Amino acid sequence: MRNFILVSNQIAVSAMKTKAEEFCLNAQIISTELYDEVKEAAKKIFSVKEENKIILAAGEPELEITKKGGFGGRNTHLGLTAVSLGLVGENDIFLTLASDGIDNSEAAGALIDEKTLENIDKFKIDINKALADFNSYPTLQKAQGLIITGPTGSNVSDLMLLLTKK
Repeated sequence: MRNFILVSNQIAVSAMKTKAEEFCLNAQIISTELYDEVKEAAKKIFSVKEENKIILAAGEPELEITKKGGFGGRNTHLGLTAVSLGLVGENDIFLTLASDGIDNSEAAGALIDEKTLENIDKFKIDINKALADFNSYPTLQKAQGLIITGPTGSNVSDLMLLLTKK
């Protein structure tokens, strides 16, 4: 009997990089083993951001739930964490999603962009309270920052993409 890999997060981010380059975008894979704590993972992704460049990563950042009652998953929490740390600018598009389409909810993850940031301000959303309460799903739902794909039937890890426009 022989075993072989059909799909992996390395294959997924390599395909994402290839597609970005087809659109004449500079793309860089920074990690396929991003297992740092959520804040550190966000800092790592944003530490290499450049204009007109796509940063790609995969893994499953660590999130220790210390309180009951919230609703959301690791990816929605990562998206809000990047906002709370002031990492996301108006020219950034940050996606973080579960490849299986389910981030502890029917959402695959978060899309943080200029519109999401505007809605956070417009609705006076308290990001720090949402993070402290582990309540990222309803917060991003209100800010229109959820990615809903439905179940994909495949799980290779979480995928992260950061595009900084000119």
